[in-house]
Amino acid sequence: MKRHWQVHRVVTPAVAGSSPAAPAIYMKYKVGDVVLVESHAGPKVWVRLKKRILKPKDFWGADGWDAQIIYKKDVDALRQHGVPYKKGVKPMVFVFDWQMLKKQNKRNL
Repeated sequence: MKRHWQVHRVVTPAVAGSSPAAPAIYMKYKVGDVVLVESHAGPKVWVRLKKRILKPKDFWGADGWDAQIIYKKDVDALRQHGVPYKKGVKPMVFVFDWQMLKKQNKRNL
């Protein structure tokens, strides 16, 4: 019977040896996709992905996207939760990979 540290030693080299740019779960998004994201303020908002941002290998940070909020009602919902956006503006935002919930279907556009 193997001890827990022996099993860990066998599994770890395979995981540590592979270091993809981003986990496979996040690779399904591309520039121009419309995505539902969970905001830090509370409401879920729809954004259009503009540019992929990867964290530098020699610096702290997180992978994510530059994106733009696309619906006025989402900006208004964020304003009601205390985010200081001006009325009628569709701001550019940074979206972490873990905030993305789902991609909008092409049929619904």
